[in-house]
Amino acid sequence: MSQLPRYESYKDSGVQWLGEIPSHWKCLSIKRLTLVKRGASPRPIDNPEYFDDEGEYAWVRIADVTASDKYLLETTQRLSELGNSLSVKMQPDSIFLSIAGSVGKPIITKVKACIHDGFVYFPDWKESINFLYYIFASGQPYLGLGKLGTQLNLNTDTVGNIKIALPPSDEQEAIADFLDKRLAQVDSLITKQATLLEKLAEQRVALISHAVTKGLNPDVEMKESGIEILGNIPQQWKIKRLKFLLSEKLKYGANESAESEDKENPRYIRITDIDDSGNLKDETFKSLEFEKAEEYLLDDLDILLARSGATVGKSYLYKAESIGIACYAGYLIRARLDQENYNPEFVNYFLQSKQYWDWISSINIQATIQNVSAEKYNDLTLAIPPLEEQKQLIEYLKNEDEKFNSAIGKGKKLVHLLNEYRSTLITQVVTGKIDVRNLKLN
Repeated sequence: MSQLPRYESYKDSGVQWLGEIPSHWKCLSIKRLTLVKRGASPRPIDNPEYFDDEGEYAWVRIADVTASDKYLLETTQRLSELGNSLSVKMQPDSIFLSIAGSVGKPIITKVKACIHDGFVYFPDWKESINFLYYIFASGQPYLGLGKLGTQLNLNTDTVGNIKIALPPSDEQEAIADFLDKRLAQVDSLITKQATLLEKLAEQRVALISHAVTKGLNPDVEMKESGIEILGNIPQQWKIKRLKFLLSEKLKYGANESAESEDKENPRYIRITDIDDSGNLKDETFKSLEFEKAEEYLLDDLDILLARSGATVGKSYLYKAESIGIACYAGYLIRARLDQENYNPEFVNYFLQSKQYWDWISSINIQATIQNVSAEKYNDLTLAIPPLEEQKQLIEYLKNEDEKFNSAIGKGKKLVHLLNEYRSTLITQVVTGKIDVRNLKLN
């Protein structure tokens, strides 16, 4: 960005997030340009009288804004005439800002909509709404508005007191137009990369799924497994339920709160500590005192299984050498395998297969709450090859995993860099560090 043109002269804004701004720009508080008002909600909000599928005004929830990009095009609910009379009506091409949930996220509505008190709006704004959108989208005006380590707290006063750099109207439109076009290019690259990452993840699952149910020899004699999700399996493989692979019964974790960060104590593993790659996150480290952890200490290559909620079915293979002493929380179930006959790494690969996730889905379809108990996990059916073949499959899958992880890692890094560039570009442009008036985009 250092090669992009700058304005001829600058002045100190006196505002940390703005820094120096072009000499002909103004530095003003938002409240000097418009009132900042809060939305309103009909109460109680679950009263069906307030809703009508054919209503004139869409009802905006935080989730609708979170799921949208720059523009709000639709919502999942509409208000009745009574409902919209008790809320705040927004006309198409109005801007409002979330102050709850996705705090600080701006949106421009393209439909008639009503907003509740989790949003603020700007009834007297006469400048470019697209320019104001990008000011908020930069995220920078909120710096210093929240206490360190706490969630950002916005209200009509804090938003009104935000100081912004305001160029002349024609420049506001030029800036918004430039960002619309340039960010469309960046977002297209991000989307393509995200699609590639999805395909790589799908290919990885397909490879694992085939290996842990069919083996590596395409010419091996097959037999019917008698289990629908497994299909035909190699002749020498055996069908086993999980409970017959264990050296000890499945065991639920400790029902203790995660408060301590003392690294002298055993790490307290919760399902939220495990990332999508099956690794523990450093930033979520918690520990548990030895006397509370003792009954729940993990042995090398124990497997943890999530038993409820959005992460139900997720698994984690504990490796003592890399993690150190650890115990586990109550929403997890420990599976300790008979390692003389069954390799935990093979079982862990099966827990990443399509067949396993189909089984999890079939369990959840039968229940109103997503939950897989130890009793249900006991009945999980696997196709088990001889021990030596298990080792060969593990070696093969580890080698393939290295290739996938390398490609996925590069893809994620590129997405991160593109998002970083995107945020920096918005900030640089709305604070006047780049003069886009005469820039031509390819």
